[in-house]
Amino acid sequence: MTEPPTEEPTAAAPAEVARATPPVSPVRSAFAVIVGIILYPLLLTLFMTMIGALFPSLYPTEEGGAQTTAGLALVLAGELMNGAIAGLIASRIAGRAPVAHAGVLAGVLGLFAMSSMDQVAGMPGWFALGFATFAPLGVLLGGLLGHRTMAKRKAAA
Repeated sequence: MTEPPTEEPTAAAPAEVARATPPVSPVRSAFAVIVGIILYPLLLTLFMTMIGALFPSLYPTEEGGAQTTAGLALVLAGELMNGAIAGLIASRIAGRAPVAHAGVLAGVLGLFAMSSMDQVAGMPGWFALGFATFAPLGVLLGGLLGHRTMAKRKAAA
């Protein structure tokens, strides 16, 4: 009995490999994180302006007016959603290691949130906890979404 011939796997051409994965660039990585850092507060400000215009009763403007529970919950929802958008865009700009870039951006935003905890003095404890964690969690979710879309695009190619 003779054994069937075994085929050796062929190696991909170097040009194909180079096209499939973008080169590692520290400038591109830094740019991706900086864009995320700039984009997050801009998106959050736009979101809060729209919500404040649509639902003015949630955010009292008079001196000494207490925030409503629904208004505080919308702030946290905005942090999560806008963090996810910023993380997705930063991961897409980076091109490689989308979750790692989102992790760096999440760490930076987490440091910013922790350094501004004095802004939530007198607020409920659940809001203070969410204030410190929702933006970084949103950024990580955006990075995971960016990773997933990049993987699907590579699989289709």
